[in-house]
Amino acid sequence: MTGVKIAVIGAGSIAWSSTLIRDLCVTPGLYGSTVYLMDINEERLKLVHSLATRYAREVKAEIRFEKTMDRREAIRDADFVINSAMAMGHSYYEEMRRVSEEHGYYRGI
Repeated sequence: MTGVKIAVIGAGSIAWSSTLIRDLCVTPGLYGSTVYLMDINEERLKLVHSLATRYAREVKAEIRFEKTMDRREAIRDADFVINSAMAMGHSYYEEMRRVSEEHGYYRGI
């Protein structure tokens, strides 16, 4: 399979996206593909995009990474869509973590 378009919605999680990026880059069957990274947080999106393009270059993966904050642009004509967006956002996750730790449940969320 070559030349597919993959859209990743909610790509701003460096922990989750870095694993996905590595997996895509070490899969020669995906060479020639374009991966659209989409997130509503521009700072996180830029960071993940920078990581993706640098990693692909360093491992000589023939995959192109694009970034966008526009969900419609990301999924337009996509062959595959991966949705990793958090339903209530990152700030909600951080609040859950804070409350959990306050009650003695450390890093369980």
